[in-house]
Amino acid sequence: MPEIDPDAPEWPYRQIATTLRTEIRAGLWEPGKRLSTEKALCERFGVARETLRRALDCLREDGLIFTIPHRGTYVVDPLPAPTPE
Repeated sequence: MPEIDPDAPEWPYRQIATTLRTEIRAGLWEPGKRLSTEKALCERFGVARETLRRALDCLREDGLIFTIPHRGTYVVDPLPAPTPE
């Protein structure tokens, strides 16, 4: 699994967002399915909850995920078309 590079010019939350975005687009997180819990993702990436939440905010802004309070964060179904970078 990719690790966060603290010396990279990109902020850690952006690195996490890029990793999760790539995994969603690759089908590792299926549309309509729930992501791992915040706690599990924090442990996976070795970051604080606030850092993870900033990454998830990026994915929400991209229209890739949505959150239902007290239920979890889900991948949208259907996925929006990728935007050119």
